[in-house]
Amino acid sequence: MVGSDFWKAVEEMMRKEMLSRGMIDEPDISLYTITDDEDEIIRIIREAPVRNGIPFTIPKREKSALAAKKCIPCEGGTSPLEHKKSEDMLSHVNQWTLVEDTSIEKTFKMKDFNDAMHFVDRIAAIAEEENHHPDIHIFNFNKVRIVLSTHAIKGLSENDFIMAAKIDEMLRN
Repeated sequence: MVGSDFWKAVEEMMRKEMLSRGMIDEPDISLYTITDDEDEIIRIIREAPVRNGIPFTIPKREKSALAAKKCIPCEGGTSPLEHKKSEDMLSHVNQWTLVEDTSIEKTFKMKDFNDAMHFVDRIAAIAEEENHHPDIHIFNFNKVRIVLSTHAIKGLSENDFIMAAKIDEMLRN
């Protein structure tokens, strides 16, 4: 990345926000070089491996502790999570938004309608396995908004965050 003044600020944000929340790992920070040195730029380009159709794979990460959990049935007598607990759990998922302490949501942009439908099918498979029922909205032909809430208690439970973590995990793999 050329332009140290700009990219160092971006890197600081990545360390502070993304690395601290587990959205990226420490080795991810070493996947790039920030420089203003033209000779170094040329060297990096010359030494870059040529892929020419050779599959390039990113090593899979271990599941997060939250994604490894299973949803448990929530009965009507269970209380929704308190705000502080919801905020704490929110820090363990990738860019989900807390909505009025009753749900979490995230909007995904897909390449096209077919990708959006395929994405919904994959979420549906996870939801069936977990016996969880997200609200799924498809709009603008390629955007999918997932809203997670535990309907039986009209609020948030740990299950909603487990489901969010499983969706995040699905996107990593």
